[in-house]
Amino acid sequence: MSSLPISPVCVPDAYLTDERLDVLFNEFKACLSHNVPRSSTFAHLVNSIRELYVAQILILSRPLPESEPNTQSVDQPTMQHRQYVTARYGQYTPNKWVIGIDVVYGEQGSQCPANRIQELMHSSDEINEGHDGKLVWLVPRFSTNHTSALTGIRIAIQGAPDEDKCSLARGASGFYRYIVPESVPGERRIYEVCLLRLSRAVKGAPVGYDGCSIDINCGRTGGYLYLIWKSCCI
Repeated sequence: MSSLPISPVCVPDAYLTDERLDVLFNEFKACLSHNVPRSSTFAHLVNSIRELYVAQILILSRPLPESEPNTQSVDQPTMQHRQYVTARYGQYTPNKWVIGIDVVYGEQGSQCPANRIQELMHSSDEINEGHDGKLVWLVPRFSTNHTSALTGIRIAIQGAPDEDKCSLARGASGFYRYIVPESVPGERRIYEVCLLRLSRAVKGAPVGYDGCSIDINCGRTGGYLYLIWKSCCI
């Protein structure tokens, strides 16, 4: 078995840049291609890099304090990053809109739909992971007509079943979990949606995203799992 050295992870004080992330992940891929064993240390390192990146964009998404007159202090990098995000994403005009989300069940991983909603950092996108019952994936429905697009996505967690909805925890014990799409006239319309899986709770959407659901796994084990989405005004 061959080995390949991994360079030290040097994270700058400010932000972990896209370029540095590319270098790190390319090194990990190289390790895998050289059959380096995925030890617990290696797995922990991969997860740490992933969560550092997510934490970074969550920190950047925090509201700026209205009472802070000194814009050259700690919030200056946040403002600069927001300007970068606006320049990169703000002018995007969608050509299709999310009008619904279907719940798809399976018995094995090979049955996952190709067009399913995926996790932001390529972690597991199987909603019921780690629990008994069916394998569950979410598949968005799109339309070129923005008038029927969703404006929000609510997660309902309740003790009684709802026969009109597809459960996100079919066959699993505990509470019933459902997606409740929302469409309110005059509000921002959703054009992209993905999952965010973390080992800790967060509040609010990361930079580049406009909405975030409550934790889908609330009240059960399996880490924290959110739906996040991008939207724009019409």
